[in-house]
Amino acid sequence: SFRVEGEAEHGGDVEHAASSAWIRYGESATASFDLNGHARILSFSVATLFADSLDQKPIPFTELVSLGGDTWMHGYFPGRLVDRSAAVGAVQYTWPVAPFVDATMQVAVGNVFGEHLDGFDPGLLRLSGALGLTTPLADPPIELLVGFGTETFDHGAQVDSVRVTLGVPRSF
Repeated sequence: SFRVEGEAEHGGDVEHAASSAWIRYGESATASFDLNGHARILSFSVATLFADSLDQKPIPFTELVSLGGDTWMHGYFPGRLVDRSAAVGAVQYTWPVAPFVDATMQVAVGNVFGEHLDGFDPGLLRLSGALGLTTPLADPPIELLVGFGTETFDHGAQVDSVRVTLGVPRSF
């Protein structure tokens, strides 16, 4: 299967007279393949994400693009990678290990950058990996993940983040 997604959200500071406004948007594409007809799913994904000011005022830190946590690069803590834009590619393999339980293995390469990927350089990309278990048929699913994140490739890609999570990966 093949899936293309786009998202956009508008925000503004309505509390102050000289209010600011911004937009956060992005697009992603995912191709998934069942390797043998028995729910062994291999997925390839790419995404770009952006945050732009609509009036040249600073965008609040909490509204910038973020990788880590439950979004894209699971080996990093939420808020660890934050800036005006991001580029990321990921591979995920999921397979059944018990009734109602799947194992998952994820590897992602990406990072955050300045406005409209300003400063993008392959040497500034980071690696994130995770291995875990999930209950895909539960609503909401429960997930146990052990992940890691590295420094940039230019700095040797040594592991500098380890994250273990147990919980619901999405909001209700």
